Amino acid sequence: MKNILSVCTMLALGICVLMLPGHTAFAETEESRDVVLDLSPSGSLFNIENMKPGDWAPRTVTVENNGSQNFSYTMQLKNQPSDLLFDELWLEIKQDTDELYNGKLADFSKVTGSLQSKSQETLDVTIRFPEHLGNEFQGLNTSFSFVLKAEGDAIASGTDTAYIDGMIDSGTSGFKLPYTATSMFMFLLAGLLTLAAGLFIAVYQRKRALKAG
Repeated sequence: MKNILSVCTMLALGICVLMLPGHTAFAETEESRDVVLDLSPSGSLFNIENMKPGDWAPRTVTVENNGSQNFSYTMQLKNQPSDLLFDELWLEIKQDTDELYNGKLADFSKVTGSLQSKSQETLDVTIRFPEHLGNEFQGLNTSFSFVLKAEGDAIASGTDTAYIDGMIDSGTSGFKLPYTATSMFMFLLAGLLTLAAGLFIAVYQRKRALKAG
C-alpha cells in the first residue's frame, strides 16, 4: 500500500512539473504573437506565361495585422541575379488612390506603411511589359520576390516577415513578338536587293541572247 501511495505521489509531482514548463511555453508563444503579419494571397503573386509587349498584370495584395500590437512595415524587392527582362519590366504600386511607386521593377527600393492591431489594407500591384520592347525579349523569363517586414511600435517588440513571389515568362521559341520598324526595314531592303539581282540576271541573259542571234 505504501509503495502504491509513493508511486502515485511521484506521478502527481511529475505531472505538476511537466505542466509548469508547458504553461510557461504557452504563455511565451502567445506573447511572441504580438507582431503578426499575414498576406493574402500568400506565396505566389505573379505566375505569368507568354507575356508580350503591351500586356499588364494587375494584382491586389491584402496586408493584415493579426497581432496584438500596432506595427509599421516595409515592402522591398528580393530578386534573382539581374537579367534582360527583369531590367525592363515596369512596376506600379498603389494604396487606394495614393501612388506609392511608378517606375522600373529593377529600380524599386521600398514602400512603407503602418497598421493598427487587427486591421488590414490593400495594395494594388501591377507589372507591365513595355510595348516598345522588341524580339530580343522573346523566350526570356525572370523571377523575383517581394519581402514585407513588420516591426511592432512598442519598445522591444518583435518582428514578422512574409514573402510573395513573381515569375514572368515572355514565351517559348514558337511565340513571335511583333516585328519592330528595324525588322520591317531589313525585310524591305532584302526584297529590293533580290529584285535588283533578278533584273540584273534578266538583262544579262537578254544581252547574251541578242549576241547569239
